[in-house]
Amino acid sequence: MGREPGVVSLFGLLNNKDHDIKVYLDKEILSQGWVTFHGNENTNTVFIKIEDIYRFLSYLSYSYQTIDL
Repeated sequence: MGREPGVVSLFGLLNNKDHDIKVYLDKEILSQGWVTFHGNENTNTVFIKIEDIYRFLSYLSYSYQTIDL
């Protein structure tokens, strides 16, 4: 994803030129109104509405699977 080790967020999909990463979303997390994660850097936290995550994935043409962790 073009990030330093330990830096993982959905925004890293922007760097995936091969479009070969599979996206899995936790069912329990999706039941919340918001999700927080780092915006490709571990110095800030981004708060994003769940519906905006779906919009972001759709914009990038990524499918996803919802799973129980």
